[in-house]
Amino acid sequence: MSYFKDFLSGRTAKTTPVDADNFLLGDSADSNKTKKVTWANIKATLALVFRLSTRTISAKTADYSVVIGDDYKIFTNTGAGGTVKFTLPASAGCTAGKTKFRFVAMDAQIIQIEPPGSDTLGIYNERDSSPSTASSGNPVGTAGTGFEYMDALYMGSGIWHGMGVGRWNV
Repeated sequence: MSYFKDFLSGRTAKTTPVDADNFLLGDSADSNKTKKVTWANIKATLALVFRLSTRTISAKTADYSVVIGDDYKIFTNTGAGGTVKFTLPASAGCTAGKTKFRFVAMDAQIIQIEPPGSDTLGIYNERDSSPSTASSGNPVGTAGTGFEYMDALYMGSGIWHGMGVGRWNV
């Protein structure tokens, strides 16, 4: 360990890596042999893990049916004159544990989130000990008390899990 510390301390520092720069790692899939990886590959991997390259904000002022291509988008109702209802996509095209959307109500505006068809959206509120369940025709909505958000994550078998901040009511 002392050798590695001495080895590193004798090197010139670099503030900002570029895509062609290399980093050392121990490859756990190959008996922890020392290998190198480029900064470009590290960034690409982190983008997949954290969805950095696909997280966009989309403001809607009218009801909107969310589609699979909207995966990992952040929806707001900024600029809306009234309630905006978002209908989640059909579960047939969703991937369990990976299809996810965020909904953010700004100021005192109201957002409703409705699962499609026979799907359900289970939500927990900080004031409730058991979950509430939204269904088609019975959406979950904000109380319109200020900044509130919810992530809707598809769990499989027509079940969506809602987690967030604020007072969401069914």
